[in-house]
Amino acid sequence: MRNRFTSFVFFILASFYLVIASNPDATNEISVQGFYFGKNLIVINPMNGSEFATKAVYVNDVIYKDEINSCAFEIDLSRFELEIGDEVTIRILYSGSHGTPQIYNPEALYPENTFSFASVECDKKAMNISWTVEGNDITESFELEHYRWDKWMTVKLINPLETKTYPSFTTSFVPHSGRNLFRVKYIDSDGNIYYSSEIKYTSRIKEVMLLSDKVKTTIDFSEETLYQLYDENGALVLDGWGISIDIESLEKGKYFLNYDSKTSIIYKR
Repeated sequence: MRNRFTSFVFFILASFYLVIASNPDATNEISVQGFYFGKNLIVINPMNGSEFATKAVYVNDVIYKDEINSCAFEIDLSRFELEIGDEVTIRILYSGSHGTPQIYNPEALYPENTFSFASVECDKKAMNISWTVEGNDITESFELEHYRWDKWMTVKLINPLETKTYPSFTTSFVPHSGRNLFRVKYIDSDGNIYYSSEIKYTSRIKEVMLLSDKVKTTIDFSEETLYQLYDENGALVLDGWGISIDIESLEKGKYFLNYDSKTSIIYKR
């Protein structure tokens, strides 16, 4: 009995060796795992001469019998009696000498993003904005935006991976005088954009005054402020934070100045 068993094992190993030796590319394989959400996969299938790279496709270890001899083919997962949410493993065996197949849309096996802002609040005394989120794709940075000078501006980035209070986040803000408007923006890994509800905040800080609109070497303010200076063509030439701006190196002429919550025209003489 032992001799028969040994002979049988030897026969199987020898047969396996002959298959591999006669087709050294048979072990090349790519795979992708995920879940079934009613979507199919597209495979980009390179070719060499008249032969395509893909030799066989398996779905959960069951061979896929539809047409695969094409530059691009679809793996129709509905043929495998899968229920929504079932685990799926796709294996593609291919000949490396013909190139490597590529799965065009592996995200079809991933759950769709369900990101949302659950809440957003403002602590007016501490000048902090806090928000809580829900979803499965919270890896990109949040952007705190401030509506200023008739446009939304990104004033701060918050990395969620550096926050220990997930899924809640908090950041401070710097207002201008008077009425302020803030919101939190999030762009997920697929490029989808989400906004929190807007936060209104009325500041009691002093209104910033421009001391003169005709200047030579510096632009001076009554208080420190965020500022932007544009030339006549609309090109940004200077920006920053401070109580004065050194413009000695700039050419004479007309400029547009954003500061505090205002926009003014200045002339360098």
